[in-house]
Amino acid sequence: MIQDLLKKDRRSFLFCSLVSLFLLWQCTSDSQPQQLEANTHSPVPTSDTVNIPGKELAKKYCQSCHLFPTPDQLDKTTWTENVLPNMAARLGLSYRDYAPFEGLGAAEIASLKSLNVYPEQAILSEEEWIEIVKYYEELAPAQLPAQDRSSPTSPAPPPFTPNLVEIGDKLVPQVTLLKYDEANKTLFISDNLNLYALDQQGDFVGSWQIQSPSSDIAVTERGIFLLSIGQFKPSDQKEGVFFPL
Repeated sequence: MIQDLLKKDRRSFLFCSLVSLFLLWQCTSDSQPQQLEANTHSPVPTSDTVNIPGKELAKKYCQSCHLFPTPDQLDKTTWTENVLPNMAARLGLSYRDYAPFEGLGAAEIASLKSLNVYPEQAILSEEEWIEIVKYYEELAPAQLPAQDRSSPTSPAPPPFTPNLVEIGDKLVPQVTLLKYDEANKTLFISDNLNLYALDQQGDFVGSWQIQSPSSDIAVTERGIFLLSIGQFKPSDQKEGVFFPL
């Protein structure tokens, strides 16, 4: 009697185990297609999968002047509020009410127009421009990643002692030239329309008012010569000169 009951219990246990394994296999097999389907319909957007027309148009028109800029080089706000409006003007379009000649003098405006920097006729269609804007708006990050500044600092002290050079009480200097004349042990500093010369002790040995900001200086047997840039702010006017001091 006891042996019969044990045999019956073994058969019941085996049957329940088989049923449990079947149900577990059924649940697992049912969940796999759903996971695969979810993965199939949720790709990660990249510059190779999103808005391909805008990317190709950006390559076509941006690379006509400079290297192709990818969306991740600037944050979304900078693209939409600064770069794209300026780019539109250079393609003969108006975007976000950007005024390229605002704040410029008549001579500067005439120079820009003669160079056709901002053409009066559009180089591309409105539809093409919209695709370019979409490309950068969709793929540009909200914020740029923080720079990696983990480079180790050398524990050794620098092989020099820095000295602060103060010239007057000007809060915002406009330095365009910094050059050391080794033969005469003289440091030249050009601050917009002022040129200064300092000796090795940091004392002034010369000061001049010049006609335009200078970017280079040459000390020769015939005298000192300056190469100027015309204006301190960016300009397309041809006002640079080379003159004796």
